[in-house]
Amino acid sequence: MKCSLVLIAAMAASILFYYVSNQAVARLLDTYFQVSVYIERATDRTAAKLQKYITDNKLASDDVEGLNKWTRKHILVYYTVFMDDRMTYTSYYADDTDEVSIGAGETVYDTSSETAGLIDDAAAEEAGADDGGMAEDSTVDDESGVVTAESAYMIEEMYGNEAKQYDMEFSDGSGQVYLLGLFEYQFYLIAHYIELALSALLFLLIFLAFLQKKLKYVRQLENEVKILEGGGMDKEITVQGMDELSSLAFGLNQMRMSLDENMKAKEELLQANNSLVTGMAHDLRTPLTSLLLYAELLSKKKYKDEKEMEQYLEKTALKANQIKSMSDQLFKQFYISRDDKIIPEQPHSIRSVLEERLSDLMMFLESQGFTVKCSISWPDAKISVVSEYMDRILDNIASNLLKYADESEKVEIMAGLYTGPEKMKMEESCMYLRIRNKVKASSNGVESTNLGVLNIKRMMGKMNGRCTVEEMENTYEISMFLPVVK
Repeated sequence: MKCSLVLIAAMAASILFYYVSNQAVARLLDTYFQVSVYIERATDRTAAKLQKYITDNKLASDDVEGLNKWTRKHILVYYTVFMDDRMTYTSYYADDTDEVSIGAGETVYDTSSETAGLIDDAAAEEAGADDGGMAEDSTVDDESGVVTAESAYMIEEMYGNEAKQYDMEFSDGSGQVYLLGLFEYQFYLIAHYIELALSALLFLLIFLAFLQKKLKYVRQLENEVKILEGGGMDKEITVQGMDELSSLAFGLNQMRMSLDENMKAKEELLQANNSLVTGMAHDLRTPLTSLLLYAELLSKKKYKDEKEMEQYLEKTALKANQIKSMSDQLFKQFYISRDDKIIPEQPHSIRSVLEERLSDLMMFLESQGFTVKCSISWPDAKISVVSEYMDRILDNIASNLLKYADESEKVEIMAGLYTGPEKMKMEESCMYLRIRNKVKASSNGVESTNLGVLNIKRMMGKMNGRCTVEEMENTYEISMFLPVVK
């Protein structure tokens, strides 16, 4: 579409340029030829050439064929020959009769058989002959019977006042030649062709300038695509203008961002799986080694008494439960990562979603000897969650608090409408749930792989939310954000 508009604009500009330049050059040439003696000198030179041609070829004043040959070579010259006030030849009729061939592929006309009659008819008509009578103020040559007083009138009719008279010598005597040359025509014609050429050049320059700009943009896109081919997904595709190329660039940029996100997500998933396998292998080794040790002691009956045997059995069961707990966490991790088609439920108020769940969490923590400090506000807003995920998230948080939180310090629970920096990564507004606790000095490190936190982050992501964790000295804080539904 833009290319078509540029073509139309370039054509309009070239046509306007031609019109303006044509008018301006025509006026300049008109002014020049009005004050210049060029035409007069050119007419004199042409008359001299005609006289030389007549002399060299010994032409008579009524030698139509001979004069026609010279006329055909000087197409910008018109002249009329008079001999004793009788018109014997005019170049106006040089090509108006029967066709004759004078050269290969060239056709001319022979006027020798008709010129005299045309001249006599024209003279008689100008003399005003009517029913054998003569005009009142005319004089007649008794020998030829041709009106001679009207010769000047005939010349004026044919050439106006622009023809110049020359006396020339013919083989049959002296005659008068009235000669008019259109010598300025060639300058107007040359100017016309130059104006056309410049107009065409202007059209090409405008279109090529536009095309060059687009070609430069295409080359830029080509280089940027090559960067993407090399894996440089951070290189943004340049979007310029509002045409088909810019739409293509926008589509490439969207594709780049999508591919970049997919590649990063795949890389993160692969890294998480590698870390998971490595961490699980390391963390399973300790309880599994203890389990094997106690099993060996029991199988070889290396205990003092029945009481020590029972202790070994209890420790064996404890280590087995630890291994089971870790395998359950691994199963949940695998289940959540595969659950790609989770659709959040219908939006409900923040209070109806969180109030009962947080009350249960507070009661559980207090029953386990913790002191809970709450700072909760219930804004008039709605969120969309997956109930199963919310229950799992709070269960994981409760489990982590039991394992790592210091019972002598307060557990802080905060919830409300968030308007801080994190909002820039969410919707226009979001709700937050933040839980902060002190970490006890000695923790058994059972869940050093952080599978619980990883599961929370994945479940929050499935609900279009975010989860952040901050550890500052002996303080642990986990924050969850969910977008508010309008």
